[in-house]
Amino acid sequence: MKRGQSDEVLFWRFQGAVSAIVFLALNGYDFEAPEDDLVEMVYGIARSELDKSDVALFLRKWSRKVD
Repeated sequence: MKRGQSDEVLFWRFQGAVSAIVFLALNGYDFEAPEDDLVEMVYGIARSELDKSDVALFLRKWSRKVD
């Protein structure tokens, strides 16, 4: 991340994570990742260490369909 952009980048990455979790909930899924893992995932995205497929795997790992 470039100097001075880190707070803004993190804000939008966390907004994206919250949006994904809300989307899962609206579609009948529970999401129960440990908080530290979720934060690390968001930081990984902000540092460009993770891509879409990594995020999809993370969401699948910690989501389950609610009956």
